[in-house]
Amino acid sequence: MTKANSISSPAEPGSRLTQIGDPLGDPHLYRSIVGVLQYVTISRPEISYAVNRVCQFMHSPTEIHWKAVKRILRYLSGTLEYGLTLYPSKDHHLVAFSDVGWSSRKQKVVTRSSTEAEYRAIAFATTELDWVRELLRELHLSTAKALMLRPA
Repeated sequence: MTKANSISSPAEPGSRLTQIGDPLGDPHLYRSIVGVLQYVTISRPEISYAVNRVCQFMHSPTEIHWKAVKRILRYLSGTLEYGLTLYPSKDHHLVAFSDVGWSSRKQKVVTRSSTEAEYRAIAFATTELDWVRELLRELHLSTAKALMLRPA
């Protein structure tokens, strides 16, 4: 795959993977590469959807699934400079961001007030923030007592 041409997206738009197809000759290789791709999603979240799709067929991959994995690899080869850079921090404050405006626009389909939609977005972000704090506590990592929630 080092000489393969890069591609502009990790998955073919509008495509669906099914169990139909010829069984893959080496499912161990498929599982190994897909397992590595799961770790890559930590710093490359844009491939999460495509990786999730191929993970659903780990038990019995087919040639079609293998082509989907190779597409993800081709995408990664052309976007090596992309990614999230994570740095250690001495500041142990947990800060969450909530896109209340996006939530309000999404809620227009449902007959709810924008105030209720904002409340739901903030409540969800707070719940997630509290979950992360508890996880860090279980890992014996200290955090500030106060949680911050800011609009995005």
